[in-house]
Amino acid sequence: MTLGESSASVKTEHEAQKVYLSGNEITTIEQGTFIDLPALEYIYLSGNRIAILQQGTFEDLPALVYIELDSSRITLIQNGAFKNLPALKYLGLNNSKITTIHSGAFENLRVLKSLYLSDQNITTVHSGAFKDLPGLISLYLSSNRITIIQQGTFEDLPALGELDGNRITVIQSGAFKDLPALKNLFIRGNRINVIQQGTFEDLPALQTIALNSNTVTTIQTGAFKDLPALNNIDLSGSNLKFARNDTFAYITNLHSLHLGLFCNCNVPFWSWLRTKSFTNENVYCLDRNHVQLSSLNASDFDNCTYNACQYTDYCSNGGSCSQNSFGDLSCSCVVEWIGATCTESANHCVANVDNFHTNWRKTAESTLATLECTGEYTGNASRYCSSDGKWQEPNYSNCTSNSIEHIKEQTAKLLSGDNITDPVTIILDDLENITRDNNELRSGDLLTSSTVLNDIAKYVTNHTEDLSVDQLEIFGSLCDNLLDERNHHSWEELNNEGLGGVTSLVNAVTEYSNAYNDVIDGESSLVVAKENVVMQVGKASSVEITVPDRIKTSDSWISDSATEIKLKKNICSGLTGYSSTFYRNISRFFPKYIILNGNIKPFNGSYGVNSIIADFTIHGTTCSDYSLIIKFEHLLENYSKPFCGHWDFSAPKTVNGAWSTFGSQVVDATDSYTICEYNHTTNFAILMSPGRPPSSHHFPLSLISAIGCGVSILFLIITILIHFILWRYVKTDRTKTLMNLCVALIMSYVIFLAGITQTENKVVCSAIAIALHYIFLTDFALMLAEGILIVRMVVFVFPASSIIHKLIPACWIIPAGIVGVTAAVTKLKGYGNQQFCWLTLESNLIWAFIGPALLVILINFMFIIITVYKMMTSRGLAAKTLQVKFKIGLKSICVILPLFGLTWVLGAFSINDDLVMFQYLFATFNSLQGFFICLFHCILNEQVRLGYRHFQRRRHAYRMDSKLPTESTNTELGLQTAGNYDSKVSFFHHSGQSSSQIDCILRRNISIFKEHKIWDRSATNSSAHVPVETNTTVTITSAANRKPFEGNSYKKLLWDEINTEIYISKLSEGLLKIKSEDTTSDQLQTITNELLKAIKVVVPAKPIKLQGPKWNATPTVLKHLKSCKLLYSQWKNQVRPQNHPSHSELKTAKKLLRNA
Repeated sequence: MTLGESSASVKTEHEAQKVYLSGNEITTIEQGTFIDLPALEYIYLSGNRIAILQQGTFEDLPALVYIELDSSRITLIQNGAFKNLPALKYLGLNNSKITTIHSGAFENLRVLKSLYLSDQNITTVHSGAFKDLPGLISLYLSSNRITIIQQGTFEDLPALGELDGNRITVIQSGAFKDLPALKNLFIRGNRINVIQQGTFEDLPALQTIALNSNTVTTIQTGAFKDLPALNNIDLSGSNLKFARNDTFAYITNLHSLHLGLFCNCNVPFWSWLRTKSFTNENVYCLDRNHVQLSSLNASDFDNCTYNACQYTDYCSNGGSCSQNSFGDLSCSCVVEWIGATCTESANHCVANVDNFHTNWRKTAESTLATLECTGEYTGNASRYCSSDGKWQEPNYSNCTSNSIEHIKEQTAKLLSGDNITDPVTIILDDLENITRDNNELRSGDLLTSSTVLNDIAKYVTNHTEDLSVDQLEIFGSLCDNLLDERNHHSWEELNNEGLGGVTSLVNAVTEYSNAYNDVIDGESSLVVAKENVVMQVGKASSVEITVPDRIKTSDSWISDSATEIKLKKNICSGLTGYSSTFYRNISRFFPKYIILNGNIKPFNGSYGVNSIIADFTIHGTTCSDYSLIIKFEHLLENYSKPFCGHWDFSAPKTVNGAWSTFGSQVVDATDSYTICEYNHTTNFAILMSPGRPPSSHHFPLSLISAIGCGVSILFLIITILIHFILWRYVKTDRTKTLMNLCVALIMSYVIFLAGITQTENKVVCSAIAIALHYIFLTDFALMLAEGILIVRMVVFVFPASSIIHKLIPACWIIPAGIVGVTAAVTKLKGYGNQQFCWLTLESNLIWAFIGPALLVILINFMFIIITVYKMMTSRGLAAKTLQVKFKIGLKSICVILPLFGLTWVLGAFSINDDLVMFQYLFATFNSLQGFFICLFHCILNEQVRLGYRHFQRRRHAYRMDSKLPTESTNTELGLQTAGNYDSKVSFFHHSGQSSSQIDCILRRNISIFKEHKIWDRSATNSSAHVPVETNTTVTITSAANRKPFEGNSYKKLLWDEINTEIYISKLSEGLLKIKSEDTTSDQLQTITNELLKAIKVVVPAKPIKLQGPKWNATPTVLKHLKSCKLLYSQWKNQVRPQNHPSHSELKTAKKLLRNA
């Protein structure tokens, strides 16, 4: 897209003040584009593809104050691009591809205050590049590739902001000359070894110099001289070995000095440190751990003394001593030794000759060795000797052959407008001949050749008349030479050095191919098929365009690949121009970075490119709607989790871009290929995660899940049916919640088994994923409800009111809200993929389930701790042995776990493919959750078992009713032990009595309290207070029609005032205290005490309005039970057994029952 004088994009009102054109595909801005907007103040052009800012691009705009051109791929700024802009104050050019700042690029911007040139590829800043910028306050040049700061580079600049993160090795004397207003200078994170004399001269206002994280070893005499305002120097992270004693003596206002070394007697300038007054200055040195900085004390140097060089032991291990005029001694150590006096043993790299026949001399550890390029090469090569004395790979990115360097100069002349006969073809042909040689090209040759090709692509974009069919063939051969296997090592070197590597070449091929849109006439195509690259350009009118052309590439390597691209045009007319390129074996040379959630992250072994790189671009089309379908054949088998990627050249804070998944989706995927759909065009590839679960585990894991889910569904249905039959005997808040949980689990298992793999239809798959998301969240909500009810019952003996009518609806409604909000925000993106109809990991949507689930698990885990603690500290277990407590606690945990969902914690471990054991455990326990619920909460549940026995006894109710009156006529009012009971018992109580005996005692003695009259000493009060525990009273409300008896008020305790469930529970707990070895009287006393305790607990604490009996009798308390006679009368009227109780025992029993 080109912006010109007639461009509709800038046809605005004559008085327009702002133009927003960011994020488009603008490639060229013609001269005079904005000339008709005299009131224009702000121009936003970030995120475009503008290669060259031509002369007059921004010309004669008197009101313009702000230009933003960040991330626009600018490579060249011609002189006069910013002409006659008297009001311009801000110019943003960050994150582009500018390599050189020429003199005069920003001339006559008299009021410019802020110039941003960070994150570029700038290697050279010519002298006078920032001339005529008298108003400049901030200049930012961080994160470039500047290696040398030449004299006069920043001449006549009032302020320089940052030079961080470059590759500066040398700052020439006078580099910062004539900067009278400069206050802060940041040159952090570079490669400066020597601070030369005069480096910072004539900077009267300079206050701070930050040189930290460099490799400074030497500070020459007078480096910090004539800096009257300097008060802060940071040299931390350096390796300072030599400095004069007066190095910092010229700094009169020094307040803070950060040094990256130990400050002791081995410091070259220790005498200056000792003589300084430390009242105003703070010197920070490394502590013994080389981590923290601590303030220096003058007393640290009290014992330091000078040694004369004539003492042979000053420089150890063969080091040579030298002494300057200030008396400072220094040692020059041989390679094997380091330190101020050559006493520290050093690892060293032995002499070595590399593949390019460069002779690397013996070098000390942690040293960057630099040599001039040998032979027909210019520049320098470098190689780092690591701390363990091993050579790293040499860096030849600054070494370029003289012939390729000459071609680069020819290209520069071409771009500057010099008239050369048939220039493009000659340059390409010469470069193709040079790179055709069988010898390996150095990385500098590849880098320079890529730069030449990018310059050629820019030129032909505006000069299509220079293109030809033969030229495309030469261009393809040249690219094939550069990508040849013999050069792979050099491409890897460029990538490891962070220089962009092969991406620069790929960008050049794309731009060059696009230029052929204006050359091809009619519906045709051109194909260049080489060993490492296949290029195709053409025009077509068909509804579907498919590349590569299988006929024209039948003899090429691409014919053996299943990778192909299809452009489906939905609403189009006329010819559509296109260009495509397929690259062989270059994916590993791309920088290993990916954009995830808007952040740049390294692969770190989690991702890998598993296909060839394919490029496709359309242009000159009238299509308003199209889709791009690409089928990628996988290169390697042991990869999984594919997602569609494209290379984003404009990714921020990167050298040449990063992989991105924006605007793409996976349509289909198998073990051998992946099909992707894109809504844009660029360079594409399929990204996958290396490694997958071994195939031998797939079938057993799936089989375990299927069988487990089936078994769970069966047992959940059994649980529901049993509770339905026994509902009148087992109905509680907990059982209501349990039934809801069973229904929800059945639904989740059914949907999971039937729909998890239904990925053929995307809409259906998304609907299944949403349903699973909702029903699984509901499962966890009901598990949380179970936890709330259990802990509520344990902590509060008898809750004031039921919360079940609010709790269960919330468990079904809240998950629906979570799913609704999530689906609306994500627009269903992430619900289902090509493998499963579930929440995807790539979009992080999975956390919309994992987050609430983990929260429920955490809360329920706390509930388990509370429950077990309360049980272990209860009165009933206080006297039990540790072994008994352990068994009871373990049983309780086994009962609770299936309801609380804690087995889902195994799922967190099963995510890692290496932990196959946890995958089996997760599949087993989670799929059998329904079985465990049925086992512990139905089959082995005492309440259900008791309800079942009551259900069986209902058929014998009339027989029981006919017997009970007969028994009661022979006894007096009182408590009874076991009389008539079912002899067919399944288990025995630990007291020796069978469960039927205990049940009979319960049934017959409960009737006492149904008919019990409670004495009220106040005839006028409507309620009586019965003591329950210390400081606790219970109010018993009487019926309105009670009459006084013998001058005193008696109130009958109505059964509908009693919480039946808690009463039975409390009485059952009390019977646990009966011991078989006790006498009959002792057993009777225990029963009586527990009956009293139970009735005191269950009577309501607040008065209630009586509206008649609300309680329906169950087989546990038969409707027709009559009051039993006192056991004392029973013994009195019957023949006593041989071991009858003594008179005192009977007397005690009678007294206890009277008190009852």
